[in-house]
Amino acid sequence: MRKRSVLATLAAALLACSLGTTNAMAGTVSVRQDEGTFSFTMTVTAGVIDITYSDVELTKINHLGIVGGPVATDLHTGSTEDVAVTSTVSAPPLTSYTLSDQTPGIKTFGTGPGIVTAAQLQYQLFAGYAVNPGFLNLTGSVIKVISPILQTTGSPTTKYDFSPFNDGGIMSLTYNQAGVDFASIIAHGGKVNGTGGFSELAVPEPTSFALLGIGMTAFLAFRRFSKRTAHA
Repeated sequence: MRKRSVLATLAAALLACSLGTTNAMAGTVSVRQDEGTFSFTMTVTAGVIDITYSDVELTKINHLGIVGGPVATDLHTGSTEDVAVTSTVSAPPLTSYTLSDQTPGIKTFGTGPGIVTAAQLQYQLFAGYAVNPGFLNLTGSVIKVISPILQTTGSPTTKYDFSPFNDGGIMSLTYNQAGVDFASIIAHGGKVNGTGGFSELAVPEPTSFALLGIGMTAFLAFRRFSKRTAHA
């Protein structure tokens, strides 16, 4: 029994260690994933998508609500998102695209009241796909962290650290409008208004993968040992 207890404690400790590497210190949350919402107006002319955003909010960090509530965000500072598109595969209802992002975007987390410092990331879009009717996704990569710290005035005061995106990350933008044929609009031109969402995922740290592997290995070893002792 004692050996079983020791293995259980070791497995739990290793697993907790592997899952607990995201927080750098008390009061600071290391951001590895974010989610948000927006409204948009999309205009397509001669194979170029122009997108303006409004009502942009960062709503979750690491799948959890933000201290102090949603954070006002700017998805593309200073100008409209301009993306040239080339259709690569068209097999309705799915159409895939290669994108040429004419001006890399700067996303600013924290443009409204209740913000002490704002975080900024630069991104560039490179691919997309439309699933008709009613859905378009554009994907890109984080190419630079301009300023890493988002600090809110919630209680308690919390700092969200976007430094994990220094080594890159994947950005996703989704656009929705019921009944709209996005592929047709992109091919022939037109205009559409709707709502959507954004999310980003940082590149996983090798050490996190290693610790998670160790923790899971210990956990599985403990389960096998438990089954053997149960049948003994």
